[in-house]
Amino acid sequence: MSVPWTLSAAAWSAWSLWALFTAWLAVYGMWGSAVPALAAAFVSRPGSRTSRRWRAVVWTVGCLAIPLLGLPEYASTTCALHCRTLGFMGGKRPAVCHGDDFERGVQVAKSGGPLYSLRERLGVHGFNHLMAMGGVLAGLPEVARETVWMSWTPDPFPDGATRATTAQRRRQCSSTGPKDGVPLGSTRVWWSDFPMRSGRARRGLASAMPRLSSQAGGSVSAGSLHFIGKGANNEAYLYTVLEDSVRVGLALEVSDSRLRLERTDDGDAEASWTGTIHYPGTHTAFVLPVPTLFGPEVMVSEAVFCGMQIDGAMNPYGLNVRWALDPEDARLSKEGRAETERGWIEWGVNRVAVWGG
Repeated sequence: MSVPWTLSAAAWSAWSLWALFTAWLAVYGMWGSAVPALAAAFVSRPGSRTSRRWRAVVWTVGCLAIPLLGLPEYASTTCALHCRTLGFMGGKRPAVCHGDDFERGVQVAKSGGPLYSLRERLGVHGFNHLMAMGGVLAGLPEVARETVWMSWTPDPFPDGATRATTAQRRRQCSSTGPKDGVPLGSTRVWWSDFPMRSGRARRGLASAMPRLSSQAGGSVSAGSLHFIGKGANNEAYLYTVLEDSVRVGLALEVSDSRLRLERTDDGDAEASWTGTIHYPGTHTAFVLPVPTLFGPEVMVSEAVFCGMQIDGAMNPYGLNVRWALDPEDARLSKEGRAETERGWIEWGVNRVAVWGG
């Protein structure tokens, strides 16, 4: 009896995704987990005649190797790239940087050239796409889309970022918008009202609506949209978890975040959000409370992506989110603007934060 082609296609698709993940493990320098993952891919390929017993053995070894070996390998590679970027950006050597990567970054800042090797850049691109896939599955499609486009935005420097001055390359990670002279990729325009999920966005637009001219083409600023005062990025993340929309906060918390209203020809309004999508150069997004057998702590470092911007491998770009907005929209009412629309991701993360104290 032949296998239906739909099942065969699904099997090959699943196998291909695993093979790509295995390739990323190797490219990111995680050989201790890449080898058993490759063995698992080999015995599980569609049409393989490997016995179920051997498949079970290989998969058991692979599933143990990834957390036991893969996590410390990931932590070591990430820490090395993190420290190299901090060395390039200047400042004091942080305690987490024990090897010579910090000094390598300092040297590149003096002599020029690429900060990361081609293999390292491919590895970070792969991690960026894995994060985006996770973002889609977690109900954060806008964040996923933003970060993927950074990998696909061309190097904005005419002669390439690695030939630019150190000051120019550093500014790629400290942008507050085009006014700072930071070369950007082409501005992207999205039509979506997802910012209206946020209570802060609703309040800003509601306060601006009475000031909007009744004449078509008139416009008014609704101010900045921030989920943080003075403090580290983690403070913004915590605020969105406890008080607002994680989905909106993670996507739109940038330094030059702005809201605006414009009167349309039919008498309604069009809202817009503008900002520069980029990664800052000195932040560790967060450290995961996961023990490892060896190596530094497991962290997701924004500085690693800053290093990609320094090399022109991932690049900042302007984003303009636009949507039609009825002045009588219930979300702008006194009751509506006091609320935040929360999905399952906000509910789940909020519960973890509350239980964690």
